[in-house]
Amino acid sequence: MTTPDWYQGIGPADFNAHLLTACVRQLLVDIARSGLEFHWEENTEQDLGQLHPRLSQFLEGLQRSSGDVLQRLMYRIDVSESALRAVLRNHPTSRGSADALATLVLKREMQKVMIREYLSGGSGNSTKA
Repeated sequence: MTTPDWYQGIGPADFNAHLLTACVRQLLVDIARSGLEFHWEENTEQDLGQLHPRLSQFLEGLQRSSGDVLQRLMYRIDVSESALRAVLRNHPTSRGSADALATLVLKREMQKVMIREYLSGGSGNSTKA
C-alpha cells in the first residue's frame, strides 16, 4: 500500500495501514451521521490515492448545492469554523477550496484516530505496512 499525498506530514513517521484504515472508517461514519452518502467501498481494494479526489469532488458538490450542509458536515467532522472560513477565503474557486477542504478533512479525521489510538494505549498500532 502506498502512502497517499494527503497523509504526508501527519505522522507518525512510519506509514501505518491500521491508522489509515481507521481514518477512512471515521470519515465514512461522520459523513453517514450527517445524513449524507459518500460511496466508498471500505472492504475492497480501492486505490487510496483516489480517496482525496473523490472526497474533493463530493465536497465541491456540497458547496454548490448548499453551504449549510457543508457547514454541518464540517461541524460533525470537527473542522473549526475559522479553518473553514480561511480555506474558503484563500481558495476563490470551488474546485480549489474543495481540494483544500478534502485535505483538511482527511488530516482532521487522522488526528481523531491518532488521539483515540494514543488514549487507548495504541493497542491497534501493530499493523504497519
